[in-house]
Amino acid sequence: MIAITTSRYPTQKTKALCKYFKNIINFAELFTRGSTKLSKIVKYCKDHKYKSLIVLHEYKGNPNGMLIKYFELNIEIYFRMIKMV
Repeated sequence: MIAITTSRYPTQKTKALCKYFKNIINFAELFTRGSTKLSKIVKYCKDHKYKSLIVLHEYKGNPNGMLIKYFELNIEIYFRMIKMV
């Protein structure tokens, strides 16, 4: 399974992008983060046998980055998004 979450208080654009990822990725689960620390979400994902965690970042209300953490191989990948329409 794959967990998808956002920055602490996402805008509507970031929420829409999360829903889009959830719809195209099989076995993905969307977590609303709120004020929860990212370390608690990572611990939850490890305890419940998630394979990956995707965190969508934003800057000035626009999604600008995506962090993918793959737990089995302990790999982190960061993608920077430019000019999202």
